[in-house]
Amino acid sequence: MIESAIRVQPALRMFCMAADQVDACWEDFAHHLERWAALGGDFTPEEVRCNVRESRQQLWGLQNEEGIHGVVVTEILATHGGLTCLIVGACGSAPKAMRQRLHDEIAKWAKSIGCTRVRIHGRRGWLRFDRRYRQTGITMEMPL
Repeated sequence: MIESAIRVQPALRMFCMAADQVDACWEDFAHHLERWAALGGDFTPEEVRCNVRESRQQLWGLQNEEGIHGVVVTEILATHGGLTCLIVGACGSAPKAMRQRLHDEIAKWAKSIGCTRVRIHGRRGWLRFDRRYRQTGITMEMPL
């Protein structure tokens, strides 16, 4: 009998960080936020930390016994069309199926607090993440 050399990753669990927990767990997920900022994210890790601590943003993630494998940062916006859950960034190495489950949990939570839509600000490649999203505009910037 041939033994499999494939290593099965222990099941990932989802979390949403409580405002009073962010400092105690900071070292566990800060590297994901640092990578996201280095790739062009709109917030520094310290800004996210402060925003989560003050409940202006939410920090979601996927973890198992080995550590945290991905994070998502959300923010609730009051718009003329109602509340919008804005996904402002994400980074990590979790499998696509788990990223999708986390996204679905975020959408379910957003609906439960009265949001009428989930919006993603991200790179063009993110359009492939979930076909339920459609491109509704383009963000353009000009450095000065």
